[in-house]
Amino acid sequence: MARVKRKDEKRETAAHRAREYIDAHPSIRDCLQMDLINLSALSRKIVKETEVESEDAALIACRRYMVPPGYRARESAVKGILRKSKIEIHSKVAIITVRPSYDIMRELGRITAKYFEAGRLFRIVQGSHGVTLICDDVIVEEMLEILSRRDVIQMTRGLVEMSVTSPDEIAATPGVIAYLMAALAAGGINLNEAMSCHTDTIFLVSASDMMPAFQALNKCLT
Repeated sequence: MARVKRKDEKRETAAHRAREYIDAHPSIRDCLQMDLINLSALSRKIVKETEVESEDAALIACRRYMVPPGYRARESAVKGILRKSKIEIHSKVAIITVRPSYDIMRELGRITAKYFEAGRLFRIVQGSHGVTLICDDVIVEEMLEILSRRDVIQMTRGLVEMSVTSPDEIAATPGVIAYLMAALAAGGINLNEAMSCHTDTIFLVSASDMMPAFQALNKCLT
């Protein structure tokens, strides 16, 4: 015979699911932190999008929701880092993703010094199923001859690279990259690639998104 849940168990389950929903939506959590959200409207949304059946239970969970300790302090630290950061823009950039192999890595090792000495943009990101090359668009044809076109999985040209260069404290400050990516996502900006290297946080976007992306990132730095 199936066990029937008691009311207090249902209430606890509803509260747990409501908390999970809020935790999974940083924008909602931020609004709760700043007391900028209509709790009744949020409760109706939770009921609509989760298995929580009671708006009253969802409302109670929203009222009791506690933002993690230190959240406001972490946000302040992130803003402090970004106010000391700067944005560098590099246009006419290409992304080439190739199949990984010993021969590919050997060739990349051979040509890296060449492009570095010439002052060309040239980055290598190795994944489990591909090696992504980020380079100046002007050397793409030369790269394709070196690497063999049959090894190319995907290629995108005419991109813009935006690099947010921050002080060394970024290494010990959680949430900086998430803050920047949230700003870009809020602006509806698609990222072709994103990465970090020491104090640089690097984004690649289409040329048409250059100005909206710059504006979104620049707001984070003010």
